Amino acid sequence: MADYGIKITKPGKETSSTDPRDYNLWSKYQILKVAKSGGGTFTATAANNGKLTINHDLGYNPIVLWLSELTSAGTTGPDAGIKDLRGNNQDAFGWRYVVNATDDLNNVHVYHGLDGGATAIYDYFYYFFYDEGLNS
Repeated sequence: MADYGIKITKPGKETSSTDPRDYNLWSKYQILKVAKSGGGTFTATAANNGKLTINHDLGYNPIVLWLSELTSAGTTGPDAGIKDLRGNNQDAFGWRYVVNATDDLNNVHVYHGLDGGATAIYDYFYYFFYDEGLNS
C-alpha cells in the first residue's frame, strides 16, 4: 500500500526517513488544527480591570496561541507564545489567562496587570485550536 499524505522534512533530511523527528510536518501524525482565529486592539484600563473577553463557542477550554504587542506610549514590545488556558496562568509579560471550566466553556478571559492607574494599548492576535479528543 502506498504512503499517502503530506511530508515536509527538516533541512538535510530525506522524505524516505521513517523517523517522525526528521519532519516539520507529516500528515500521518496529528497536529494542532485551528478552530478559530482573530485579533484587534485592546485598551487595558483601570475601568475595565485590564480584562478582555473573547468568545469562541467551542464548548471546551481550548489551547490558544496568543500574540500581542504593546503599542501605547510610543513604546512597542512583542509578547507571543502558546498559552494553556485550562487554568489560571500568568506569564512574564503580565498577561493572565482565565477559563473557568465549570462556569464558562465558550469564552476566554484575558487580563493584563496594570500598574496603578496606567493605561496600555495592545494589538493582539490569537488562534484557538481544536481538541482532537472532542472533535475527531
